[in-house]
Amino acid sequence: MQRGTVILAEVAGFCRSGVYGQGLSDNARHPVFTFRLMPWFLYLIECVDGSLYTGIATDVEARFAKHLSGDGARYTRSRKPVAVRASFELSGRAEASRAEYWVKRLTVTRKWRLVAGELTLAEVIPAEEAEDEDAPPVET
Repeated sequence: MQRGTVILAEVAGFCRSGVYGQGLSDNARHPVFTFRLMPWFLYLIECVDGSLYTGIATDVEARFAKHLSGDGARYTRSRKPVAVRASFELSGRAEASRAEYWVKRLTVTRKWRLVAGELTLAEVIPAEEAEDEDAPPVET
């Protein structure tokens, strides 16, 4: 097993997870499964009224199917989804949530420009401010 591979050990009905090489030991009596972390996606769905719904998921097709069936977000239950207009792959849930936060604050015109490819996701999300190493520590 490669260092950094995430493993999940099922022990007596409980699960615990960790990263191989950082202290999680294999228990020979219980199976150990390896898996890769799935990327997260930011997606935009066009609704019947012409609005755009923004959400995040690991599987956009499955999530769209949930929206179509009425088991998705409350917004898409009242405004029936038509099609997924754009999706953007992100490295993890935190990054996807951050992107969702900023995209939801865009005007409708800017969202449609994002869908059309006239704007990139990087242009929409402000860059994180790097910590100033020369700044004095803040006392709390």
